[in-house]
Amino acid sequence: MRRLVMYDWKNGVLRAWPRYLLSGILMVLLCMAQMRQAREGVKTGLYSGPSFGNYLAVWLKGMREPQGIAKIRHLKLPAEWLALQLGHAFVLAGYARADLDRNGRSLVLRAAGRTAWWDAKCIWAAMGTAVYYLMFYGIVAAASYLSGVTGAGGSMSVIPASRIWVSDFACPGHLVAVLSVFVFLPLTGLCAGLFQVLAEIAGSPLTALAGICGYQFAVLYWNRPFLLGNYAMLCRLEGLAGSETQLVSGGICLCLILAGGAYAAGRLVAKRMEF
Repeated sequence: MRRLVMYDWKNGVLRAWPRYLLSGILMVLLCMAQMRQAREGVKTGLYSGPSFGNYLAVWLKGMREPQGIAKIRHLKLPAEWLALQLGHAFVLAGYARADLDRNGRSLVLRAAGRTAWWDAKCIWAAMGTAVYYLMFYGIVAAASYLSGVTGAGGSMSVIPASRIWVSDFACPGHLVAVLSVFVFLPLTGLCAGLFQVLAEIAGSPLTALAGICGYQFAVLYWNRPFLLGNYAMLCRLEGLAGSETQLVSGGICLCLILAGGAYAAGRLVAKRMEF
């Protein structure tokens, strides 16, 4: 198992650096537009300086559930949130199926079984998700620092320093904000990634990618607790549960249940694979 995990780390993460690079460039470009807005706000005296939380809020606030046809027609989709979610699907897309088609029989023999091969792919998905979101946190932290955080009275707090950036939704408390940014975001990403990999080996990479894209757009239009992406939207958190305790326990339990379901389903599919 260890050798197979290292194989996936080398071929599925390290050699996938062009995909991570493209996703990182997109993040940088979007952050540059936010930095321009931040500098103008500081110069004009609208606020003393943006915090790390200001940038996180822009990326993760998402949008409220649209109501009525008229509102849907004039809907402005959250570019940053969509870019973050679809970028994660992009970096994970295709590897598991291509590896199975190219080296399937030898990899299964090396893994001492089909289910062990699937276990290694789940670990690979977790490693790829961790690298992707660490890259995101690093880029956003660098953008907030270069905006003059330390020199303009801001901070590296996850709570927005200026309400101007988050005036269209109620900012959650410190505990919920930290959990949403550093726990729910990667955890919901991992769940989506496991289902994407499962769809790849059961069907095709194109079907899996189309399915995950459809899921992300469904999250935008429906505020439902079973759609995990809602837990990664700051503006949806207040409507998902009655209290912070319910939100934390319910969200984490739901993520773990769905991730476990994807894992169990993958083992069943792997047992029935034919070469």
